[in-house]
Amino acid sequence: MKSILTLLLAACCSAAFAAEGAKPCLSCAKKLAAGIALAESAGVKVPGAVPAPAVPQPPGWEALGQGAWFSGAPAPGATLFVGYAGYGADGAGARNWAAAVAAAKGWSMAVAFAGPDKLYYEDKEKLTENTRLLSVLIPRLAPGRVVIAAHSSGSFVAKEFIALIAKLGRADLLKDISYYDVDGGPCAACRKYADDPANAGFVYRCVSAVQPGGPAAPNRDPMKACGKYYLGLKAEGAGCSGAWCLHGWLVNRGAAALDPVRPKVKDYYLSTSILPCVAYLDGAVPAVK
Repeated sequence: MKSILTLLLAACCSAAFAAEGAKPCLSCAKKLAAGIALAESAGVKVPGAVPAPAVPQPPGWEALGQGAWFSGAPAPGATLFVGYAGYGADGAGARNWAAAVAAAKGWSMAVAFAGPDKLYYEDKEKLTENTRLLSVLIPRLAPGRVVIAAHSSGSFVAKEFIALIAKLGRADLLKDISYYDVDGGPCAACRKYADDPANAGFVYRCVSAVQPGGPAAPNRDPMKACGKYYLGLKAEGAGCSGAWCLHGWLVNRGAAALDPVRPKVKDYYLSTSILPCVAYLDGAVPAVK
């Protein structure tokens, strides 16, 4: 049974990968696993595990699973940047953004999460990757600080990571975490952690932007609801005429060159000339209420 399933589906995978790349190859691997599970559920013993075929990864990046990657060499005590991209941002765009932010800040380690499959992250499809980040990668790297930026719907994925800290008993990490909610959805647990003196060192900011004489980013009001944790940036010279352009400016300060009203999410993340917005990470920034 095992050999039949392996031969049939591995052949399918090989052909699919040759024709279209890694995604259909992974689909075949899932079919193979499902076929073996079906056989075993019918009482047919399938000895040993059949390894999934290796899926090529982007140069310089190590996969944490599906839709999440790590880049860099372990540097104990250094800063690890974790970028949770918003809905509509693919893996290439998320990696481009995370790498650009890390480079702008002089950080040598970065993690990139592609945007969630659904706007409000209903499928929780990155739970495994968030768990690996917390339980495997961070202990392995031993960073001095973990800086998280979650843009737009990426905040729902990031809040899952924050929830895992309590669930997996890693509250000791809070003092070394800075969490920036970038024009997304507020994190009630983060406010609770930041209010607790026991978590001294934990940083929480709700970030949005206003262009003087122009629009405000679309999630400014939810961000302002964070009260003392709100940080509103002055988007001087952003060139936007629409709120969603300013939403993109918080990722890529060149968003207006792509479309001053509503640039495509995929485009401002993936731009080869990305100008990452890092003002909110700099401490002293021009701010407005």
